[in-house]
Amino acid sequence: MIRPSVFALACCVVVAVPSLRALPQTAKTSPHEGYSSAWRRIVTPELVVSGNAPSPTLTRIAGELTRFRDTFRELFPKTSTSSPTPTWVVVLRDYAAFQKFAPRDSRGRPQTSVGAYFAPRPDANLIVMGASSVDGGLRRVFHEYTHYIVSRNTRGAVPLWLHEGLAEFYSTFRGDHQGQTLIGAVPPDRVRQLRSLFDMRLENVVSGRRAVDARRFYAVSWALVHYVLVERTNQVATPLDTYATTFARTGDNDVAFKEAFGTDVAGMQQELQEYVKRVRFPALQYDLQVAAQEVGTPQPMLQADADALQGRLLLEVGAYDDAERMLRDVVKRQPAHAAALTALARVRLAQDRDDEAVATLQRVVAAAPDDGAAQYYLGSAREQAWQHEAAIAAFDRSIALMPGNPAPWMGLNGATRALTRDAQASAALSNALQLEYSPEKYWTEGLQALRLGRNELAVASIQTYLDLRGNGEDTSMYPLFVQAIAARRAGRTADADAVLAVAATGDMSDEWTRTVLQFLQGHVDDRKFLRQAKHIGQETQARTYLGFKLALAGRDDEAVAHYRWVVERRATNYVEYQLARNELNRRRYAK
Repeated sequence: MIRPSVFALACCVVVAVPSLRALPQTAKTSPHEGYSSAWRRIVTPELVVSGNAPSPTLTRIAGELTRFRDTFRELFPKTSTSSPTPTWVVVLRDYAAFQKFAPRDSRGRPQTSVGAYFAPRPDANLIVMGASSVDGGLRRVFHEYTHYIVSRNTRGAVPLWLHEGLAEFYSTFRGDHQGQTLIGAVPPDRVRQLRSLFDMRLENVVSGRRAVDARRFYAVSWALVHYVLVERTNQVATPLDTYATTFARTGDNDVAFKEAFGTDVAGMQQELQEYVKRVRFPALQYDLQVAAQEVGTPQPMLQADADALQGRLLLEVGAYDDAERMLRDVVKRQPAHAAALTALARVRLAQDRDDEAVATLQRVVAAAPDDGAAQYYLGSAREQAWQHEAAIAAFDRSIALMPGNPAPWMGLNGATRALTRDAQASAALSNALQLEYSPEKYWTEGLQALRLGRNELAVASIQTYLDLRGNGEDTSMYPLFVQAIAARRAGRTADADAVLAVAATGDMSDEWTRTVLQFLQGHVDDRKFLRQAKHIGQETQARTYLGFKLALAGRDDEAVAHYRWVVERRATNYVEYQLARNELNRRRYAK
C-alpha cells in the first residue's frame, strides 16, 4: 500500500553530493606517508562512509543510508538530488572507540548516553556512530536526517511538534522488512512513555506557549503524527500539509486542526487518548522493495587523512587540546594538508588565537582559491577578529563558490550588521532562509546583535525566533533569558520584566532553570546564586548572567572577571560560554 501523503511536508528529498575538494583528504601524497592499517573509506555519489569499524559494517551503513534515500525517491518521484554540502559518515569499531569522539558534557567528559549523532556543519553533514550500536545509531541518524530534509525543503516555519513528530515517525525506517519497506514502527523507548499520556494537554504541545517535559513532548508529537498518517481516516488527502499551510496563514491551531483533521485541538486530544491505550500500533508497509545498492568495497585511507578526520571530530565535540595535538602532527607530516590546516585554524579560533587562525586560512585559500569552505571559515575568523570589511570579502567569495549554501549568507548577515548595513544584512538573511528555512537563523542573528551591542535588534530577532519555534522543551527558556538581558541593555526594563514573566509560566521541572529565572527577576542575590551552582556548567551560566547584571550596574571590572572565569573554564557546550566570550571580544576589539 502506498499512501503519498505520508511525507507531504517534505515533498522532495535532499541528498548530499560531495565534491572532491570537500572530501577530507590531501591532494598530494608524501612518499613517506603510508596507508592506515585500521581506517577505510567508501565513497559513493551521495556519501563518504569511513571509520575503523569492520569493512562489512561500513558497507552495511552505506547501503542502509543509500536505501533510505532511494526509498523516498521511489515514493515521491519529484525529488531533488542536490545539496550544498557533502555527508560524511564515521563509524567507529566499538563503543570505546566512539567515546573518544562523543559529545562532551558540562565537565568536558564524553557523554555516556549518546551512541550516535548528526551534526550539520557549514562544509559537511557529519554522522558519527559506534559499530556496536548500529541499529540505534541508524534510528538517530534517520531522525536527524529527516529534520534536515524538512528544513531544506520548506519555506516557512514548521511547528516544533510537527518537526519532531515527523522525525520520530521516519526514524524507524526499515528498508527490508519481510520483503517490504516499513515506515512508522513504534520507537522502542516511546512505548512506556505512551502509557502515561492520559493526562496530557495536547494544547500545550502544539501551541508552543508553555514548556512541557521533553520526553512527553516527543512521545505526544510522535503519537499524533502516527495516528494521523497511519490509522486515522482524514477528510483531506494531505492532512499534515493542510495543517501546516493553514496554521502558517492563521496562526490558530484550532482553525488549522479543523481544516486538516475535521476537529479542534480538544477533540483531537480525546481521539489521541483513546489511540494510545492500544496494546499494539500498526505501521505503514509498502509493496515496495528498494534493492540495497552496490556501494563498493572499503578502501584504505592514508594515515594523514584518517588522522585529519579524527582531529576534525575532536574539534567538533570541543576537545580542543586533543584536536590540536593530532592536527599539528598531521601538518608536520603533510604541510599542505588543507583539511588539517582548516581544522587547526578553527581550533585556533576556539582558543582566541585569531591572528594565527587568519594566517593559516589565508595559506589554505592561497593554495586552493576555489575552496569555498576555507573561504567561509576565513570570513568567520575575520569577523571574530572584528575585521568586518575583510570578512565580507571572504563571505562574498564563499557565496560565489558555494551558491546553494546558507552558511556564508549568514556570515554576511553578521558582518554587515556590524557595519550597520542593515538592508544588505536583511537581504543576506532572506537568502539564507530561502536556501534552508530554520527559525534558528533568527536566534543566530540575535546572538550576533547582542555581541555587537545592538540590543534592540537582538530583542527583535530573538522574538522572531521564539514566535516561530515555540517552547517545546525546558531549554527554550534560555532564549527568553537572553532576550530579557538584551531588553535591559536597551533600557527597556518593563519589556525585560514581561519577557521573564512569560518564562515563569513555563512548566520548568528543572530546579536550576527556575533558580536562573528567579535571579534574573531579582529574587535571588548574587552570592546565593553562585552557591547554588552545582557544577561547572551551572557556574558558567551563573557567572555569565551575573556579569551582565554587574555591567548594567556600571561595575564593568567585576563583570569582566566573571566573563574571564567562564572563558578559562571552557564549558563550550553552553550558550553562556559564547555570550561571555563575545563580551570579552567586544571589549577587546570594538573602539
